[in-house]
Parts: sequence; structure tokens; C-alpha cells
Amino acid sequence: MEEEIKTEIKKEKKSIKWAVASLVTGILSLLLFLMPYFGLPLGIFAIVSSYMQNKVQKNGMGSAGFVCGILGVIMNTIMGIFLGFVFLAVAGTTGTY
Repeated sequence: MEEEIKTEIKKEKKSIKWAVASLVTGILSLLLFLMPYFGLPLGIFAIVSSYMQNKVQKNGMGSAGFVCGILGVIMNTIMGIFLGFVFLAVAGTTGTY
């Protein structure tokens, strides 16, 4: 009886690694939305690791990581486009005096 409980605990601990990775990278992606070159890959990794977690076992952390990853990718993409336009606007006006 005790051995079954111990193996279940080991399986549960082993199976949440992808969920923790997904949640952490998703949150970092949200926090780093002002730097799209760092935040966008983290968001993509959060989505992929959430998918890997759902293949093993579905849980709340994996789903939360997926949501944070999607939001991070959207926010970083919007910020990257905005910063690109700002860069083009500033670069285009510096030579015309």
C-alpha cells in the first residue's frame, strides 16, 4: 500500500516538469513584453511545453502556462510591430532638416 502511494507521488512529481516550465516561461514572456526579442521565444516555449505537458497529463499549471504563453506571444508581437514602426519613423525623420 505504501509503495503504491510512493510510486504515485513520484509519477505526479515527474509529470509536472513541463507544466512548471510552461508556467514560468509564460509569466516571463508576459513580464518581458517590452523586449520582444526575449519575450516572444519564451512565449513560444511556454506554448510548446504546455502541449508536452498535456500529452503526459492535463493539469491547471499546464493550462495556465498555455494561456500566459498565448498572451505573451500576442503582446510581444504587437510590441515588436509597434517598436518597428517607431524605429522606422525615427530613422526616416533624422536626415530631413
